[in-house]
Amino acid sequence: MAVEYIRQRLKSLVAAVDKWLEKPIGILYLVLGILGVAVLLALAITIVNYRVYLESYSLCIDLACVAAISEVFGVQLSLLEVGGKLAAFAALVLGPYAALKGYLSTANAQAFGNHIAHLNFFESFVRAEIGKRERMSGGAVDIYSLYRLMFPDDDGRATRASHEFHQRVENVLEVVKASNSRFKDKKLRFDFGAHRDAMSRVLRTIYISQHTTARIDFLEAEDQLLDFICMLSRVFGEKGTEVAMPKRAYR
Repeated sequence: MAVEYIRQRLKSLVAAVDKWLEKPIGILYLVLGILGVAVLLALAITIVNYRVYLESYSLCIDLACVAAISEVFGVQLSLLEVGGKLAAFAALVLGPYAALKGYLSTANAQAFGNHIAHLNFFESFVRAEIGKRERMSGGAVDIYSLYRLMFPDDDGRATRASHEFHQRVENVLEVVKASNSRFKDKKLRFDFGAHRDAMSRVLRTIYISQHTTARIDFLEAEDQLLDFICMLSRVFGEKGTEVAMPKRAYR
């Protein structure tokens, strides 16, 4: 229990220090603080030994006296030297760290901005395409879920849809092919209700909803939904992955 408490406290302390060092002014304060402590310690030692200096040494300004300063105030000068070295070391180590943190923060902000711009473009594009198809309602497509499906690792620069999206589009076409086969095969009975249910289910995997309306209305909406899906494949697919509007014998 005590070990876990100490660990959590250390994590909090490290996080607080890291946040404090994100700003260059924090490093400047640290450097000045080190120098200030060294100066204060040197002054404190000088004040404590003030009477000793008065009794042991007399005031003079010749070269010999100047040369003896390092001997008389050796401890204070050593403290100032150590403080200067520590301050220089802190600036040398933490300066690049602060610069790196600043760069990473800027890069993250830029990546987030690119992501938002990319998402806004995709949303505007999809809404415009839906608006061209009167049988598709604005709520038929879950745009944000479709976006995550097409660009799962988006950093704002992705232009090609994911393999998973293309696989799910292929699943939609497989339903069309299966219904075509049943419709053409005289030994099999084409069940429109089964086709409608299968199509509705597979469309939901790419975040498109299709209501179970009457046959004519459903097929007319299916025309535009399939055209919409094929358009996405052509626009955002890699070369060779585009799909064409399938012919439907049951139409």
